[in-house]
Amino acid sequence: GFSFAHVSPAGWSSLVYMALFPSLICYLIYYHALSLISASRVAAFIYLEPVIAMLLAVAFLGERITAPLIAGGSIIFTGVYLTERG
Repeated sequence: GFSFAHVSPAGWSSLVYMALFPSLICYLIYYHALSLISASRVAAFIYLEPVIAMLLAVAFLGERITAPLIAGGSIIFTGVYLTERG
């Protein structure tokens, strides 16, 4: 089985960082948005997360934009637009 004793200090610090900072920041933004607009509108914008992740991967990791990524992003934007238009 897996032994936690074999996890390096860098591994533990990475886990703590990922659990606290990105997750905490996202939840704070989410709940702040809920205080400003309706839950259905906030929920629609959650679907933009993959598009934002793709753009950040292109900007910081040098990922390539491919046709399937463009198609997927277009479908997501269309879905959010139709949801918001109501």
